[in-house]
Amino acid sequence: MAGSRLLRILRPSRHWPWFDAGDFMISRTMLACGSAVVAVATASPAMAQRVQFDIPAQDISAAISTFGRQSGLQVIAPVDHKTSKRSHAVKGMLDARTALNILIEGTGLEIASDKGDVIILRRDAQVQGAADEQSTGSDIVVTAQKRPEVAQKVPITLTAFSSKDLANRNIEDVSDLASFTPGLVTSKFSYGQPIFAIRGADNTFSAAGAAKPIGVFIDDVYLPRFSASNISLADVQSVSVLKGPQGTLFGRNVTAGAILIQTREPSLADIQANARAGIGNYGLYEFSGYMSAPLSDQAAGSVSIDRQKRNGFGKDILNGKKEDDADSWSGRAQLVFKPSDMFKLRLSGDYEHAENGGRALSALTGSDTNRRTSELGVQQTYRANIAGTSARIELGDGPVKVTSVTAYRYSKSFEIFSRTGLSFRSLASQFQEIGEEQERDSAFSQEARVSYDSQAVNLVTGLFYFDQHSRRGLRKYRLAARTGATSLDNFYDQDVKTTSIAPFADATWHVTDQLDLTGGVRYTYERKEAQERLTNRTAPASSFLGNDDHSWRQVTYRTVATYRPTDDITLYGSHATGFTAGGYNTEADVIAAFRNTFKPETSSSYEIGLKSRFADGRGRLNIAGFTTRYKDKQEFVFNNLTFVGNITNATRAKAKGIEAELGFSPIQPLTINATLAYMDAKYGTYVIPGGAVQTGNKLGKSPPWSYSIAADLDQPISATLRMLASISFAHKDRYFPSASNTLPIPNTNLLDGQVGLASTDEHWRLMVWGRNLTNRKYPLILSNFVVNAEWLAPPRTYGLRVSYKY
Repeated sequence: MAGSRLLRILRPSRHWPWFDAGDFMISRTMLACGSAVVAVATASPAMAQRVQFDIPAQDISAAISTFGRQSGLQVIAPVDHKTSKRSHAVKGMLDARTALNILIEGTGLEIASDKGDVIILRRDAQVQGAADEQSTGSDIVVTAQKRPEVAQKVPITLTAFSSKDLANRNIEDVSDLASFTPGLVTSKFSYGQPIFAIRGADNTFSAAGAAKPIGVFIDDVYLPRFSASNISLADVQSVSVLKGPQGTLFGRNVTAGAILIQTREPSLADIQANARAGIGNYGLYEFSGYMSAPLSDQAAGSVSIDRQKRNGFGKDILNGKKEDDADSWSGRAQLVFKPSDMFKLRLSGDYEHAENGGRALSALTGSDTNRRTSELGVQQTYRANIAGTSARIELGDGPVKVTSVTAYRYSKSFEIFSRTGLSFRSLASQFQEIGEEQERDSAFSQEARVSYDSQAVNLVTGLFYFDQHSRRGLRKYRLAARTGATSLDNFYDQDVKTTSIAPFADATWHVTDQLDLTGGVRYTYERKEAQERLTNRTAPASSFLGNDDHSWRQVTYRTVATYRPTDDITLYGSHATGFTAGGYNTEADVIAAFRNTFKPETSSSYEIGLKSRFADGRGRLNIAGFTTRYKDKQEFVFNNLTFVGNITNATRAKAKGIEAELGFSPIQPLTINATLAYMDAKYGTYVIPGGAVQTGNKLGKSPPWSYSIAADLDQPISATLRMLASISFAHKDRYFPSASNTLPIPNTNLLDGQVGLASTDEHWRLMVWGRNLTNRKYPLILSNFVVNAEWLAPPRTYGLRVSYKY
């Protein structure tokens, strides 16, 4: 557009009757170029056409003009958009929609419509059928296949959230995603033991010798312990929840799925900054800030901080100690160095500290009837420090690119909590058990991969190396009823070293413009060296020292067929396998149980799916059906008679279901998003050695039905002001938390909302928000350990937030 005469579009196009084009202009050179290209491009869906792009970071007007020439598409942009904005660089073989989304990210522009060979851009704050905060999720760029792609084009069942989606839904951390993600259930056993389940697959292991079936990744870096994975999302660009086995591209411990977190990369183009502050009930105050700035033509840096503090939802009435409070802060700093188009280095470091007074585990049979207070008499506490650093190197400026991701993660936590829901002083028999857990984990990972992109094929191949050292100390002691005499005092000192090496390859062959065939394979070698030292202070003769090591090998693979009859419809069918490593019961009470390793868990999943856009991109409908079979599914079995728990393998299990997502903007200021999931998940053969028969039981954390609906309104009320409003409702059916099918979690129905004002230029906004508006009391966990008890999820919370964006 720069340097060319501009023409005003005088009336709305008949193709977009909802679109007022009066504020848009198009260059004469683009008109000439566009008319010449139409005859060439009409043979295939325009936005789906893969093109070799080579667009350097530059003035946004010049970048859009270059995009138009290289893609053969006509682009219309707002005439008064600031020309000082700079674009991102775009290089490689990409479809036009993905390339354009990367190009304009952070510039204040977004795609309004892409009818045929004409693309219309609008300002973020402009309301034309859907506002900037009213996303149907169609254009979120994800890296689910180790390359940037629009989520709607990826032949994987996933739920993607942009930074705007996270703000609209008041999502603060990973556990908040469950309300709006079909098939995802989140909970907690304690603050140091968060629980994530996808399609009924989870485990509640905390032992150092065990792993999880869901992988959490931040900027392509694997987070090895769930205790260090529920991080703040204050400066996150997007979050994707991938459902089903992801064993080819993401490797170990993803038999059920993966959660991918992408942080905001520092911008070489311009200064970006935002800040948010708020207050709320229960004494809440919060602050977060982000700033990114170019340091030179070749380097840029960013820094973010997040601070939250809140009083407790409950307290221990025996000692007055507050419980379920929050006190945390986190920060992240990043540096990007790009001396040429052939080389880019991205360095990142983060740190987070969190502490609170522990969980309010409330007995259902105590003298106190308040469900948010406890009678424990224990100085409960939780403290955690999480840190990490990574270096990402990208080499190449053509079809062949080399990527290296080197990372180190460290976490340390300490927690004291009562396992029994009542103080020994109030017990007529048995005991109160108290747990003291301290954990220190460090992990080094290195992934190197080579990718090749052409009109005919996309190929990625690489090698992953992982080295982890987990130290965990668990003290369990029991205080006898009435007297408080120590009846048991065990300390489990656990030391586990894990080494994993995995070469992998994945290729997509573009058979035609509409048909893709994908195949991938990964070979994983994993070795564990485990030590458990049990010190039994009340019965020293039962103490032991156990050492053992074991290795496992597994091949995982996937095959996918993708068909796109039009640019707006993607049909796919896939078969994928996954692998979760075996391990050790490093909290065993006898040495034989420690040495009896449990086997790896494997999964095999078949899926068919539809991803579609309709109404000129104002609507999105995604549907997927799946069947997943598990072999040797790992489960924790607790015996309420002996009060001993061990990890075992369920021989067979099966989960099948349907998931759907809908996003639609029916009228100009309103957007509606809805999700629906049905699941039937049961065990096949599952006989616990020396215990119960659980064959035919439902998988833990597999509610049959779950659904959500959210409505977002973004209505201009003057030339400078917009009214914003959002409301959401989420439901999950009753489900069992474990394989024993006892202590069911009842139906949950959560209503959240927010309303406020914002400037039309999106510089500031003022919002009043509320969560759990009906003050629903529902348990995170139920316990029958000695007495029946519950730990409730947060009550109704509300507050006021003000934010400013530079």
